[in-house]
Amino acid sequence: MKKFKSEEIAILQDRVNKTGIEVTSKELLEKILNENRDRIVGYVRTAYKDEYGMVIKNQKEPILKFCEKYNITCKEILIDNGYSMLNYDRPGLKKITGNPEYKVILVKDFSRFSREYIYTKRYIEDNGGNITVATIGDDDATAALRTCLAVGAGKAFLIKDASFAGSDTTAKAYILSKAVAKIEEINGAKFDIIFCGKEATDFSKGMVGVQLASELGVGVATDVIAVNPAEGGVTVKQETETGYNVIDLATPCVVTIQKPDYDPRYPTIKTKMAARKATINEITAADLAVDAAKVGEAGSLTKVLKLYEPPKKQAGVKIQEETVADSTMRALAMIAEAKVL
Repeated sequence: MKKFKSEEIAILQDRVNKTGIEVTSKELLEKILNENRDRIVGYVRTAYKDEYGMVIKNQKEPILKFCEKYNITCKEILIDNGYSMLNYDRPGLKKITGNPEYKVILVKDFSRFSREYIYTKRYIEDNGGNITVATIGDDDATAALRTCLAVGAGKAFLIKDASFAGSDTTAKAYILSKAVAKIEEINGAKFDIIFCGKEATDFSKGMVGVQLASELGVGVATDVIAVNPAEGGVTVKQETETGYNVIDLATPCVVTIQKPDYDPRYPTIKTKMAARKATINEITAADLAVDAAKVGEAGSLTKVLKLYEPPKKQAGVKIQEETVADSTMRALAMIAEAKVL
């Protein structure tokens, strides 16, 4: 029986999206679930303290729907409430990674562990080039980077420094822009395309990719589901509420990836073994020569003060007099009495 370590199970989370669970390899998934029925755990992470449980509920619901659909039960759902992607010192995550009995981890989507990288590999295979992956985080983030290496990335960089804790999207974009320049220097080549995930699932801001492009002074397209090479750049297909936009971008550029319409990649035993032995390059604030005033809480333009649920709407009042004129007069009288106008 094939054993799945906790950091490898994150690959399964590409089947989980905001509308519920979408399985791209049903036979494989059912096999994994059946072989590990007593070793399944759910995981929820919020970037900010969710005092009213709204974000937690939003992440737990698809996990419970998934369990109901496949007739399985989670041993427990572990919750790390108020832990950003920069903080990997999470009690729930540590309990999962430290427990060999947890073989399958269910999360709402992959961003609870990492960001989008699968589309990048497919583009490279079709059009040539090399992939470098990077994340801001602590030592525990190396698990996500090794997963990226196992599915095709060539190099991995961990952008790590205590001063980065508390960074909002503006500060993260600044850090990443400095990291891009440093990695280009190390690689001896400029990037053509920088792929980012569309958004995190806790607050769904979707801002880091756009702000990174602004820091770098390059073009950007968001909510992209397809990228194709074109003369002098790329042509991307952007998903909108009413359909699609086709956009031409000069390279270098930044694109943020929406969930693409294809099966995700699975690592093989060989690639997983190679990823475990691969070097994870570390980059610190000193390496990037960042301005301390632009990182961490000091460099953040926003701060979450409070999370709360808006008050529920009161039931309406039905006005039904004998005539329309009487109903209108009654409504005006009620408005005047309530001192609304």
